[in-house]
Amino acid sequence: MKILKYFLLVFLLIFVGLFAYMKLTKPETIMIVGTEVSLEKPWVEFNEGDDSNIGNLIRAYHFEEGEKNFKKNIGKNELIIACLQEDKKWKYYYYYQGTESPEMMGISKEMANEITPPY
Repeated sequence: MKILKYFLLVFLLIFVGLFAYMKLTKPETIMIVGTEVSLEKPWVEFNEGDDSNIGNLIRAYHFEEGEKNFKKNIGKNELIIACLQEDKKWKYYYYYQGTESPEMMGISKEMANEITPPY
C-alpha cells in the first residue's frame, strides 16, 4: 500500500512537471479567421504615422480609442492592436491590409483573454 502511494505521488509530480514545462515553453498563439497566428513578437507603441493612419481607421469603424495604443505584427500586413482604455481595460483589434484598403475588426472576449497585454 505504501509503495502504491509513492508511485501515485511520483506519477502526479511528473504529470504536473510536464504540464508546467509545456505551458511555459509553448509559444503564444491565437486563432484568427481560421488561421493560427503567433503572438511572439513584442508589442510596439504607436508612432505618429500609426496614430494618423490606424487611429483614423479606428474612428471610422467606431471602435474605442485608448489612452495608449500598441501594435504587434502577426504576419505580412497583419497587426493586433491593443488600446488601453480609461478604466484600465484593454480593447484588442485585428488589422490587415485588404485587397483594396485596410480592414479592421474587433477581437472577441474569448480571444482577448488569451492575449498577453503590453504591460
